[in-house]
Amino acid sequence: MFIIINKFLSKIDSFNDLILFSQIFIFIPMLTVLIKFLKLGKLMGFLTDKTIKDYQVSSERIDKIILYVDMILSSNFWIYKKVCLRRALTLYYFLRKQNFEVQVYYGLKKTTQDKIDAHAWIVHNGVAFAENNVAGLKDFSVTYIYPS
Repeated sequence: MFIIINKFLSKIDSFNDLILFSQIFIFIPMLTVLIKFLKLGKLMGFLTDKTIKDYQVSSERIDKIILYVDMILSSNFWIYKKVCLRRALTLYYFLRKQNFEVQVYYGLKKTTQDKIDAHAWIVHNGVAFAENNVAGLKDFSVTYIYPS
């Protein structure tokens, strides 16, 4: 845990960054509980900010959200593990709160061992966003998009 805090402190530029990091850090355990108890449609409605904002978020803020989500989930501490669903929903929530329009895509693919593999990722303007393996997404059949 101290490693993630030290990593974060090296990236902090302002008090607003500290607040954003803290919000993400607190949000993830709450999200984990919501995933367990809510059906997908209800969960997505719950996570969708319905207030209309008349500002555009800066690319710097978007980059900070992605950085902090990935830093926290890469810590592999307690529930802070890099699971695609947790990552996609956390990015969805925080990016939408910043008036950055994204969708969550859910997909399935058959593996070479005849098993089913699932993945969730974020899409912005029809293109996978903040995704490390964009080429690998073509193997997934999209089963659900929110908002559609």
